[in-house]
Amino acid sequence: MAILTLGASTYDFDLELLRQLLEVIDAEISKVNAAADVWPDADGEGLFDRGNGLYGLGFVACQQYVNVTYKHLAFPTDRKKAVQGGPKFSGTLSYAQIIDAAANFWKHQGEWDGTDGHEKKTRAVLDAVFPSKKDYVMANVLHELLGKSAATRLCDIVPWLERWRDDLTPPDPVA
Repeated sequence: MAILTLGASTYDFDLELLRQLLEVIDAEISKVNAAADVWPDADGEGLFDRGNGLYGLGFVACQQYVNVTYKHLAFPTDRKKAVQGGPKFSGTLSYAQIIDAAANFWKHQGEWDGTDGHEKKTRAVLDAVFPSKKDYVMANVLHELLGKSAATRLCDIVPWLERWRDDLTPPDPVA
């Protein structure tokens, strides 16, 4: 983890790396979307599945940022409480919780059988945003998180992660 604070400026090198990675993934998603616009059977050819997988990969990258950051910033340092902190999407669900659940869903859905407790918790979080039993969960969760904007880009998650980090940053003891 590499965060440098100079005066009022914060340089978060991990966040910059995440931003660069999400830009690459967003560019690939743009290519998939462009192909889907002209392909006669984009769904049948798996283009939407490819896009959904790219969104899932983006959520995993965001989860990794949370995992390397919370230990150094969070009050308290318990991961579960840290992920529940920060800006809220709705009610008691934080953006970080939803990002974490989306990443876990994408990574583990193929191995779940409906009886796993972790699966049930993950689905409960996602179901509050978009039904996890439907198609293209990753794309739709992102779409909901970002307020249903026409251009759904993973990079648009970064400001929420910055707010999460800043909300969990310990106060300066000198201030």
